[in-house]
Formats: sequence, structure tokens, C-alpha cells
Amino acid sequence: MRELAALIEMFVKESKAYILANLFYLLFFPVAITLGFSYVVRGPYAAYFVAGTAVLEVSVATTLSVANWIAMDRDRGRLSFVMSTGVPSWGYAVSASFVNSVFAIATAYIVFLAARSLGLVELGPEAAALALPALVASSFEGAMLGLLLASWVRNFRLLTQLSQVVTFVLVFFAPVYYPVAYVPPPLRPLVYLEPTTPQAMAVRLALAGSPLSLAWSAASAAYGVALLLAARTRGLM
Repeated sequence: MRELAALIEMFVKESKAYILANLFYLLFFPVAITLGFSYVVRGPYAAYFVAGTAVLEVSVATTLSVANWIAMDRDRGRLSFVMSTGVPSWGYAVSASFVNSVFAIATAYIVFLAARSLGLVELGPEAAALALPALVASSFEGAMLGLLLASWVRNFRLLTQLSQVVTFVLVFFAPVYYPVAYVPPPLRPLVYLEPTTPQAMAVRLALAGSPLSLAWSAASAAYGVALLLAARTRGLM
């Protein structure tokens, strides 16, 4: 635990160089995107837009942060040193995504509040409470996806590019912004294999105040564990 705390502290210090960008995405992005689309998305589909935006922010932020940090640390030789201290791969991934996770989850709640103020969704205390485990599980799953990509791809430039392509494909080609019912029936079983599907379901049900959100949050976390086990078969070095 001491090594993990030191690693998180290291990433927090290094993230100070990106504080302006993080503040931009924390404050400007959620308000701008919610205002911009509030005139287009109304009715029952507003919840899909709000939940999808939250999943986009959290999943993309954590996956990219883990993949990019591993790519940089592997390139400059620091990754081997960190691994030699006994820090497990999942600990490195969680530590690398910690700052981005905090900012992304805060951004998601600002999206919820902005959507509520515009009348797009109702956000009661129960919904706000249910959303937290859903977003934390999404963050964990995203971090483990970044870890898996880094275990597969060793080339610095290829990893940074592939992680961006994969994360956005998984968000926009999965039922994140639209219902599963819109997917052709033959393809629906494949939809549930998408890592972003349980994330979107958990957040969407949380906004509705449904306790079923906890089941989907657990499914998202379990998916993250499966990604971790797959990554461990290849290692990072």
C-alpha cells in the first residue's frame, strides 16, 4: 500500500502540468456540450444523451491516461523501475488514472447538474448516490482496458494512436447514446460484450433512480477484472 500511495502521489505531482486542460474539461466541456445538445435532444432520449456523455468522459479519460502513461514510462525506462518495486500492474493502472478519474467523475456530475437545470433529467439524492458506484466502476473498467491495450502493443506511437481509436469506437458504436433496442436483433448478443455497454446501463439506470444500476455497476467492475486477467497473461515489459 505504501508503494501505491507513493505512485499516486507521483502521478498527482506530474499531472499539475496539465491542470489547465483538466480544469477546461471539468468546467467548460460539460456545460458547453449540455447546452449545445439540449435544444436537439429532448423527451425520453435525453437520459441517453446525459448518461452517454458521462460514460464518454469517464471511460475515455481513464483508458487514454493509462495507455499514454504506460507508453511514456516504458519509452523512458521508468516503467521497469516501478514494476521492480513490487507494484502490481493493476496498481499502476489505477494510480495512473487516479487524477483523470477524479476530474472525469466530477465532470460527469456537472453534466448531470447542467442537464437537471435544463430539465433534461431529474437528479434526486438517490440517483446521485447510485451514479457514484456506476462512475467508479466505469473508471476502473476503462483503466483496465488501457492496461490491456498496453500489454498488447509495445510501440509508443502505435499504442497512443490505437488507444484513442479503440475508446471512441467503443463509445459511439455501442448502445451508449441510444437504446439497445435500436441494434439489429442478430447483433444484440455482441452488444453486451462491449465494455462500454454495462457502463452505460449502470449510469442510465442510476439517473432513473433504479437499484438495478448496482447490478450493472458490478458487471462493469467484473468486466474490468476480466480485462485485468487478460492483460496479466502478457505483462507490460
